[in-house]
Amino acid sequence: MASEITIRPFVDTDAEETAAMVKDVLLTVNVKDYGEALMLKTAAEHDAAHLRTMAHYADFYVAVNDVNEIVGCGGISNYWDVPQEAIILTVFVERHQQRAGIGHKMMHQLMNDPVFLRSKRIEIPAAVSAVPFYKQFGFDYKDGRAEPDDEGNIRLELFRTIKNDYKKA
Repeated sequence: MASEITIRPFVDTDAEETAAMVKDVLLTVNVKDYGEALMLKTAAEHDAAHLRTMAHYADFYVAVNDVNEIVGCGGISNYWDVPQEAIILTVFVERHQQRAGIGHKMMHQLMNDPVFLRSKRIEIPAAVSAVPFYKQFGFDYKDGRAEPDDEGNIRLELFRTIKNDYKKA
């Protein structure tokens, strides 16, 4: 029986468990595309302190199951302080729960976040294996470039039309 997944805002006490989940995904899933040395370095950078810091400048969420275990995370922020541009900073799903709809739930949360809703352009620095996932949501290669950048990410972006919900008097 599948457990019920809830998306909620990250709190500082989530940091250790979330960092452990991210590290596990990096070292078991992403390692296939990037190699062990880079993923060990990336995992060390995505420690609990980093996640706490991220949560203070971004809208950061965790996915929890019915026994309150963290099975995913995701964050969105303004892109370089540009009010109508955003960046999806991270989306991770616990490796044994991948392809169970948790990533879709997290993307739904991020795409309904106020930062996303006020943005005309949203960028994602995607892992190689995550590109097909993000393309399902309308993201495409930034500047038509399908190769990884100098950080190993494939830059994807989405353009939106923002509707004003008010009428001029």
